[in-house]
Amino acid sequence: MHNLARFEPQKGWADKAADLLQALTHKTLPEELEAILLPYWGSAVGIEARDDINPLGKLFSVYKSFGILDEAVSRYGAFSFYPQLIRAQVDWDVPSFFNRRPQAQADLQALMNWSETHHEKLPLPVRARVEFLWGMVQKQDGRLDQALAAWKAAVADDPAQTGPGKDAEEQLQRYQ
Repeated sequence: MHNLARFEPQKGWADKAADLLQALTHKTLPEELEAILLPYWGSAVGIEARDDINPLGKLFSVYKSFGILDEAVSRYGAFSFYPQLIRAQVDWDVPSFFNRRPQAQADLQALMNWSETHHEKLPLPVRARVEFLWGMVQKQDGRLDQALAAWKAAVADDPAQTGPGKDAEEQLQRYQ
């Protein structure tokens, strides 16, 4: 439902996903599951903001999303990469006037460091997403050589180019 909300705006999926994920996070669940559900709920609330037609509703949902994601990272970031990954993606996607890019950069740097020390524990599609986003950070900061290297790593970790590898390949075609 969350992914449908990401790719099918204006169809009500964001509200449904946020309501379901909120209901699940208010139940007694194992920490490992809560570490995944809580950041997805925060992301779904952020998607609700995108779909809201009321500007005040948008702002309310965006800041609620930030609060949920920050809570998820503070509670579960020490043992799970999901909260930081999802917060980094959401923070990267919101408009720059929310000033969340520095937080996205810090999360991505932490994930890159974690990936280097726990290389085998980070699934390839997740590692590819982190490398793609890290490339975007490097490009924004004017470090094109490091961006190209990150995108090449993303393509290597997603050789079928079904997700971040495809996005990275598009960036490589544009900037090489």
